[in-house]
Amino acid sequence: MHWTWNDKIIKVLHPTYTTDKENITFSALVQKEFGHAYLMVNTGDGGMTSSIGGSISTLKGKEKNIGKPIIMNGQTFQRIEYSVELRPGPNPLEIHTNDKGSVKIMVHRKVLNPSSVPIRYNHAGNEQDIRFTKPSQGYLRVKAGDSIAIAGVVMDTYIESNEVSFGLAAFQNSNFVEDEKKTVIPLKQDKSFSGSVVIQKPGTYLVNILSPDVFVGGSSPYGSVKWAEIAVEVLPKTNK
Repeated sequence: MHWTWNDKIIKVLHPTYTTDKENITFSALVQKEFGHAYLMVNTGDGGMTSSIGGSISTLKGKEKNIGKPIIMNGQTFQRIEYSVELRPGPNPLEIHTNDKGSVKIMVHRKVLNPSSVPIRYNHAGNEQDIRFTKPSQGYLRVKAGDSIAIAGVVMDTYIESNEVSFGLAAFQNSNFVEDEKKTVIPLKQDKSFSGSVVIQKPGTYLVNILSPDVFVGGSSPYGSVKWAEIAVEVLPKTNK
């Protein structure tokens, strides 16, 4: 990818990519005076965050300076290489500077073998917070109206409620839009849970697994947070 500025406008020559890899790497020329340029990833629940050191790191990334600075027309440019993990399907990305604007990039990941995709945890530590028995993979292809079974057990002992919930985010207008309605599942005495989600319209979705109330700090210190996600491609329902 070539990324250039002209009169302080960010431009991208190739805003859309398609790959069957689990991650993508590209480089950008960043004018030194612009300061740091962050690679932002879509959190899948209504926001964007930096893929490097972000407070929400569903999709982890790396960045590094490569080569020596480039001087063109009296201006100094750094070449920065970005690498980011990809979820199945669409991945809305954004390169952002604090005061010089941003540019959007869309990467579509094709999955050749859905069973090879694991459930994606929001943080590495969330693997100790919850364990899934259903489904066994993190990418599903189902027909509209099919029931998606989700079951497991909560391992975290520092919780303030006895329920988990499943939130749905649909990919619309180049973004994941979260549905306000959530499926609430009570925890059993052994902290196991079992429930399901039904999606009626074809499209691309994320099922976000939301925790019981845990400590999050602030004036209301306990709340629910995203622990994991399952990517779902919903196909049209066929007539029998």
